[in-house]
Amino acid sequence: YNVINSLIHELSSDNIYSDDLALCYLKQLIIQILRQENANSQSKPTTHMQQTYENDLLNDIITFIQDNIEERISIDTLCTHFCISTSMLHSLFKKNMNNTVKNYINDLKLHKSKELIKSSTYSVSDISDILGFSSIHYFSKKFKSAFGVSPTEYSKSIYG
Repeated sequence: YNVINSLIHELSSDNIYSDDLALCYLKQLIIQILRQENANSQSKPTTHMQQTYENDLLNDIITFIQDNIEERISIDTLCTHFCISTSMLHSLFKKNMNNTVKNYINDLKLHKSKELIKSSTYSVSDISDILGFSSIHYFSKKFKSAFGVSPTEYSKSIYG
């Protein structure tokens, strides 16, 4: 009942970030209900309600990553933003995407870099910076590993 009271308090409050905190309380309440449902069933099969929650959460996380791909998105940032644990985040991606969060973000950044090379006059160095890679060398290495050519070679193949 404390979670419900806290949720009601935040929803009726004008304090800064009240909506964000209320969302966290709501997620906590849903998780507690799911845990109770699992405890009552004495087994661990995924319930329809739990799967729906996980699918919606994963879709929200993916949308957030896509919308913020030009930022440095950390695991901690995602966990804090979505009020979930690191283990839950990793589990969601492994179970539903057959990938790690970090690999998913890097793959998305690499595909975005191809789009930027095709459609802009940014230099390879600028694109590396725009997408938040730690260095041009790391970006070039990952790009070549993913696509078989360096970003500079890819750019030359498009523009000559």
